Amino acid sequence: MCYLNDTNKPRKILILTDESFPVGLATTNRILSYCKGFLHYGYQPEVFCIRPTEYYNNVLNKSVKGTFNDVKYAYPGGTTIRVASFWERRKNDLFAKYAAIRLLYKNLKKGEVLFIIFYGNCISFELSSIFFSKLFKIRIYKEENEHPATFFQGSTIFFTFLKKWFIINKLYLYYSGIFVMTKPLRDFFLTKGLPDRKILVVPHTIEQEKFEIGIYNSKMSLPNDYIAYLGPLNQQKDGILTLVESFTEVAAKYPEMHLIIAGVGTQQEKNELSSLITQLHLAERVHYLGHISSNEIPAFFHGAKLLASCRSKSFQNEYNFPTKVMEYLATGKPTVTTVPGELAFYLKDRVNAFVADMDDANTVASKMLEALQDYDFALKVAQNGKKLVKDNFNPIIQVKKIIDFCKE
Repeated sequence: MCYLNDTNKPRKILILTDESFPVGLATTNRILSYCKGFLHYGYQPEVFCIRPTEYYNNVLNKSVKGTFNDVKYAYPGGTTIRVASFWERRKNDLFAKYAAIRLLYKNLKKGEVLFIIFYGNCISFELSSIFFSKLFKIRIYKEENEHPATFFQGSTIFFTFLKKWFIINKLYLYYSGIFVMTKPLRDFFLTKGLPDRKILVVPHTIEQEKFEIGIYNSKMSLPNDYIAYLGPLNQQKDGILTLVESFTEVAAKYPEMHLIIAGVGTQQEKNELSSLITQLHLAERVHYLGHISSNEIPAFFHGAKLLASCRSKSFQNEYNFPTKVMEYLATGKPTVTTVPGELAFYLKDRVNAFVADMDDANTVASKMLEALQDYDFALKVAQNGKKLVKDNFNPIIQVKKIIDFCKE
């Protein structure tokens, strides 16, 4: 049994991920908030990125190892960059995973690791990590914030069907436990045979200090008046096209207002976004920044009049949690959002946010106009949203749950 208050126990906590670090979006911020909590309680988190994560045409981090906010990190594969060539990417990914497994083995062999958290999706690496963790009698936990079937939607390949069945019905049973962000996910895993004692609900965690006004710097050149969106350029999950449609009415009534979009997307998604902007004659008013550094995000949020999220009704959104909405609220800026899934338990219209109907550009537009027309009231609503985050999504409180979970 793992007693975390035992001073003779190792203090290192390894976080393995296929996402970027220390620069990134929701997953990176989740890991950073965990690390802040572990550091607060005297532990030493260390992050291994098991594959290159930076797009070759938009590299934000070239460092293969370093320390960020007192957290050590490494790209064992020797590069952070995902090259253009498909076959070179496959080769780099394979080598990186092999190098990460070797590094994991060395750390476990030294007896320095208290426990491991895996955050990502890579079945071969997961099975290898589970094998070595059991070999050295170290607990390993899986962070899962999406319904696992989400990653296989639309595929009809028989091998993919078998992989999906194995992951959903078997893989999670091999872990010491899993962390999920929502109660619907917890309920799903209970139906798959995981005992309740092996499932911990860890709500989204926010480093609120990161979003406090006055501590940020930015080199971005932005309009004086704009509505900000940060996230994937995905319509099915994030409703990006619905958001652009809703801005048409706002643009007509507020000639000085712009919509600024930041985030990543496939080339097809970028083309669809560009086509819609042109079709709606909004080229002078809607601007796409691309992927921005996490260091730029607080300034991007604080410079905006409103922050917007437009998630759609979907299978995926029934189980996950829109983490960027909590980041919006943490700034104390008025937030216009839809409320899929568990978000509906926290947000109330005109109390701590301006709540719009999903998949309805008209209600999104009306909520934006409502906030802009009485902006003093909107700022009061925003302060309630900020308090909500402070009271419910504090990483120090949530990481203590993880520590207590390990004690059991």
